[in-house]
Amino acid sequence: MNFARLDPKPYSIGELLKGRQYKIPVYQRPYSWEQKQVKALLSDLDDMNQKHLNNEDANDLYVGNFIVSKVEDQTHELIYDIVDGQQRLTTLSLIVASLYCLTQKYHFTECFKGDEDGFASAVSCVKDLKDSLWRKKGEKYQPSERVIELGPIESEVFHAILNFCFDHPSCDLEKADFGKLTDPIKLRLVNNSKFIYQYYESKYKDNIGSMKPLIENVVEHVYCVFYAADVGIEGSTAFEIFESINSKGKPLEAIDLIKTRIFSEIPSSESSDYLKLWGDLIIATSDGLAYYLQTYLRAYINYDRSSISLDSFSKLDKTFLERFSKSKISDAYEALLDDLKEKLPYYEALFDAEKAEKYLSKNRFRFFFEAYQLENEFEYPRPLLLRTFDELDHEAIAKDDAESVAVASIQAMVAFLTIMGKGSRDITSAYQRIMTKIISDGKISKDDVLYSLRTSLESLSINEPLLTSSLSQLDCYDENKRFGYSLLSLVSTSFGENNIRWDGALAMFNECGANYQSDHLMPKTPITTDDRIKYYLVGSKLGLKAGSDFPEDIKEGMPFEDFRSRVLNRPGNLSLKCGTENAEKGNRVLDDKVNNYKSLNERSNIIADFYVKNILAIDRPSDSFVIPKKTSSTMVEDITAFGTGSTPDLKGTKPTQVYAHGSYFPVTSYYAALTTLISYASTVKGEQLTKLAKNKYHANGNPKRALLVSDSEDGLVKAYQVSPGVYIETCRSANAVYEEVQQILIQIGEDLEEYGIFFQHKA
Repeated sequence: MNFARLDPKPYSIGELLKGRQYKIPVYQRPYSWEQKQVKALLSDLDDMNQKHLNNEDANDLYVGNFIVSKVEDQTHELIYDIVDGQQRLTTLSLIVASLYCLTQKYHFTECFKGDEDGFASAVSCVKDLKDSLWRKKGEKYQPSERVIELGPIESEVFHAILNFCFDHPSCDLEKADFGKLTDPIKLRLVNNSKFIYQYYESKYKDNIGSMKPLIENVVEHVYCVFYAADVGIEGSTAFEIFESINSKGKPLEAIDLIKTRIFSEIPSSESSDYLKLWGDLIIATSDGLAYYLQTYLRAYINYDRSSISLDSFSKLDKTFLERFSKSKISDAYEALLDDLKEKLPYYEALFDAEKAEKYLSKNRFRFFFEAYQLENEFEYPRPLLLRTFDELDHEAIAKDDAESVAVASIQAMVAFLTIMGKGSRDITSAYQRIMTKIISDGKISKDDVLYSLRTSLESLSINEPLLTSSLSQLDCYDENKRFGYSLLSLVSTSFGENNIRWDGALAMFNECGANYQSDHLMPKTPITTDDRIKYYLVGSKLGLKAGSDFPEDIKEGMPFEDFRSRVLNRPGNLSLKCGTENAEKGNRVLDDKVNNYKSLNERSNIIADFYVKNILAIDRPSDSFVIPKKTSSTMVEDITAFGTGSTPDLKGTKPTQVYAHGSYFPVTSYYAALTTLISYASTVKGEQLTKLAKNKYHANGNPKRALLVSDSEDGLVKAYQVSPGVYIETCRSANAVYEEVQQILIQIGEDLEEYGIFFQHKA
């Protein structure tokens, strides 16, 4: 790296912004600072300002490096592309804009009338703020000539904020109307600008003149190190600079590191078009390029359960070369970006019913896709759905087969997550097997997919009787309201019919919450004078009348909310009604056929049986399908969470990775699994773990059992230091490791469902 091509200079914010223009290149990610980071910067500015007010030996406030690449410009103006620093620079602009608005709203300069020097200084402050926001043509500021130009996603709303400050300087930025915004990036900009404005207004509105030192200190004593690359230093060189200077600071996000790797390989002569392509993908995915790339890789390259990282991406270089038939990794990366662009419509269809219907419009698919996939945002079927849309578009799979595959992938998730209430991790092995085989074969096999999903359900003992029983007990009013709408829509339109009316059910589902509401047949707020109702409300408790037929676990005096969830909100006590019917019903029994527990229970079982057999049953493979033979030497991957309630037998297995609170860590031994999980737990429950160590925790809390956690190595066979004053025992078998982790997590108050182990074992 030839750093002589850079010219590092310390600049104050006033020097940095005045007389220059900065543009966020299209390939950069959008504005991402949350209120937490904004608060931290405002706090730093306050501390710096206070020290200067106190005449202390105050240092300037350093806000980091700004790395820019000079833009070729025939006017010879100082125009730069920002390689690194856009988040801070954007936030500093919002701060300056808020200060400027306040100087105008509260007539800042008028505070200094009669004080010639003070007035001149105040006028200079306002000018410094304007110079940091807008550029001049001649002697006149131009609102369209902003010092900072953001990227295409957020530029419109950023322009609106600055235009408001320019055109309505006496108005309240807090009350500015920027239209109905739903995009989180645009909302972030507006919310942060208003938060900053409110922050400073609350501090200075009663004495706006006291804001003058702050303005002066922000302009003069907040500084950065400005790195300007020469004209022509772009592409790979700019990214190498970016990565090198950031290597010792806050870790970059995986997608930024991957971008750096890709463009450090692509020649500078070809990087411009691909940087634009990268930017177009960021825009098209609303800054979700990392997730798109992960979904794409799982669909076409390699199904990795972990979130995408630079390390996992780098390990795929050989696969990229083979897939795209290239001999140079730069060519493979270019082909990868081209393929991402080509397959973008299939990815967009994963989140848009109208776009998905372009590829697959069958009514059953439309119902499952809209009522379940889009409603619940199921993650694991997405790579398979992406590939299905692709193969349909290229006529590589029949529409009937594609529908069967797509629906089955969603049915499995409904069974696992919604009805059985299991974690989605329990089914990841099935999707990993499915996608690995598809990637290997180069195409989707309907029969392979159906067989794999059906057998995965069976392996976890999830069958029709269990699903029916669980569904009949499900709270479909409060806890699973949208699922309840889908269930009742199908019952209302199709129960007792030879064919399911998918189109009618979907139409009704889409009107639920507006024209249709789910209503209780036996009311949730009963009147005591209705003899058909054998329960009543006593304060917040359940009262029971003589002749009630509720089971023994429904007891008088129990919380009425529990009674509602366990009895009244079950499928058998619900029906879809239009608004008028719902209003007329009041708190009376709606249907004489359901007026006691027996009739409610029977109706729940009938509805559940209808749904499980007719709606949730995964299609069977073709009669010609040959079931794959299992061999004893085949290694399969499984998963166990620490909150399952039963202790697995891990003898003879090999761990591959562990997870904690959604983060995944590769491991190759149970020693590593133990140390990794407890080390992670110490980052969130360090105080509790230290207390446990001081009390010297033994297995099962029994001093006669093995010492597991201590504040020293004494008494431990093979100690591992988790943190200062915390040591754990690591001389343990696989099963003992599981029990040790489980017990420690319980003792420090962690949620066991958030921790687990992936492991391999012989099939």
